[in-house]
Amino acid sequence: MRLDVVTLNAALTVMQMVGAGMLFFVWRFSMHKSGAQKDSIRLWSIALMMVGFGMLLLALRGQIPDVISIVVGNALVLGGMGMRIAAIAAFWRIDRYNLAAALPTLGWLVLCLYPAFYDSYLARSIYQHLSLTLTAVAAIYLSFRLNTERIRAARWLSWVMVLELLMQCVLFVGVYTSGMTDFKQALTSPFFAAYILWMIMAVMATIICAFAMVIEQEERLLREQARRDPLTGLANRRDFFENAGLWLENAAHRTGQFAVALFDLDEFKSVNDRFGHAMGDEMLLVFADCCTQMRRPGDITGRLGGEEFVVFLPDADEAFAFAFADRLRQRFANQVRARTGGILITTTSAGVYAGRAPTGTLEVAIAQADAALYTAKRSGRNKVVLSKTAGLGTHADPDWQGSTANTPSAAAQAYDHSLDLDRPQDQRRRVGS
Repeated sequence: MRLDVVTLNAALTVMQMVGAGMLFFVWRFSMHKSGAQKDSIRLWSIALMMVGFGMLLLALRGQIPDVISIVVGNALVLGGMGMRIAAIAAFWRIDRYNLAAALPTLGWLVLCLYPAFYDSYLARSIYQHLSLTLTAVAAIYLSFRLNTERIRAARWLSWVMVLELLMQCVLFVGVYTSGMTDFKQALTSPFFAAYILWMIMAVMATIICAFAMVIEQEERLLREQARRDPLTGLANRRDFFENAGLWLENAAHRTGQFAVALFDLDEFKSVNDRFGHAMGDEMLLVFADCCTQMRRPGDITGRLGGEEFVVFLPDADEAFAFAFADRLRQRFANQVRARTGGILITTTSAGVYAGRAPTGTLEVAIAQADAALYTAKRSGRNKVVLSKTAGLGTHADPDWQGSTANTPSAAAQAYDHSLDLDRPQDQRRRVGS
């Protein structure tokens, strides 16, 4: 059975229009997508609509003025294909490629002003194929380069465009080698028939991938929100216990050391009562920032609720864990004074437990750290207390009974030198306090 180019072109036009309409309704009536996702859907809809109208004008060649069919129709096709670059970039919140997406169309309109170019079917075809090829290469490059989150639907879209690029190259070679000189020859060309047939399938795949990208990204965002504390951005209780528990399971066969540091902001209720909940929230954010600044790769920080925070320290002994907690205690007090100009002095107390996997469980570690935290609160606050039942023993050094914010312990000083913690900023905070 022979493929009819006119019929296939009509089918491709309808496919483009239907896809544009579907994406338009998703963009117009969906209220649950982020701004970037909505922008991407809108641009995909515009791209399909432009290509669809362009293909329609090309199909009406001979029934409408040539300047509309040739110049406007091809400009719409080039603009729509270029718009895919902007749609892909918008999905990842990047808008600097909009001009690049319009360059092929602008070049086409300028060249059509020259009669030698406008009157040559071969010259117009070569420009179209080169522009579409470069546009496809740019879209493929962005799809791979920007997809740092490894979204599967984006990879599928990339491969669809790779196959589209290969077909574009085949069509280019076919047009160039056959020496087509007019549009009528193109209507009977098997190269054009095969290309349009593939484009129909590619458009279907593109629409599916565009929907799938948005759905997959939305699911990822919802999963992330379900695992994050909405105020501080740290792991919530569920995410903390899952990740820390997973580490303990993996470390069970090698008896890995670990430590848990539990923190509670001192007299936090009085801060809310005296200065309002906005100031209380700011203190929680300050402490979360301190945790983020000091955490090592692999450390798990979380907010258990209220003013209570926890840090899981893999491959850490009690000396390191105590020093970490004491250093964090000092940093928090310094940053509160710096941010409030000394008006507010807020401190934190901590309880530390160290153990080994698999003998030490996370529940036991949290309970022991909580008991040590209670001791720190009861004995005056603003200090770090090491659990007496720490899995690696206890220390007789007085520093291990806790230290005040004004007198760094020997352990904290040792920890200060063990990590590269933007020391110049710390020194400026100390001088200014």
